Amino acid sequence: MYRLCMLPLTALLGLSCWIPNCAEGKVIGQLEYVIRHQQLGDVGTHLVTISASDDGYVIAVDNEIAARFLFWTHREAFHQTEVWRDGRLIEFRRSSTQPGGEQTVTVLARAIGDKLVVNGPAGRVAAPGNVLSSHPWNPGILTQHRLISTEDGTLKKVHVAPAGEEALTAGGVQVLARKYVMTGDLTRELWYDEHGLCLQVRLSKAGTTVTITLNPASDPDSLGNLRSVLKSLGAVTGQTVSR
Repeated sequence: MYRLCMLPLTALLGLSCWIPNCAEGKVIGQLEYVIRHQQLGDVGTHLVTISASDDGYVIAVDNEIAARFLFWTHREAFHQTEVWRDGRLIEFRRSSTQPGGEQTVTVLARAIGDKLVVNGPAGRVAAPGNVLSSHPWNPGILTQHRLISTEDGTLKKVHVAPAGEEALTAGGVQVLARKYVMTGDLTRELWYDEHGLCLQVRLSKAGTTVTITLNPASDPDSLGNLRSVLKSLGAVTGQTVSR
């Protein structure tokens, strides 16, 4: 969730059909987050779409930004997907679009036996089969000691500690969110509601702070549907990857 980018969503969504039978998936709901830069203000959106298939779920993420600096605008894009089957992450793919329009696959992972084999810029990693990606859509990351970085596919050591409750405005309403702080190879602040729905993420990068907050325009039905999905994946959140 922490790379910023910009490209028309119609171009990005076309990348999602690398998933087998993706056209047969039924969209359960979508969540849109606002990306806010400490100095530049609102610079983009972060869209999470969860679809159901006959035997699992597909989570698609489209992240886009157009950050204007004086007389020029910086644009990037990425699209990523997670395929879940029988409570396990079996495929992950991240495709990036550079400012010139060139598309490249930066991270690709597939379940092989009891491992999740990841190929990224740093090479090949054979991670534990129950590992999760570092994207915060799944509250299961709060119980993990190792996560696969969505940016480069490497296995990151992390520690997550609860930091109390905090009132914040997300999804157009003020809620009392549960706050967590992640440290280690990845550092960020995370806020979730009582059902495990990610409301906000804050991180520091390149000397500045970026905050990603649930958009007030998010569909209430989508919120309810996605909370149900999180509940159905609850068994996964209790599996800790420590090795």
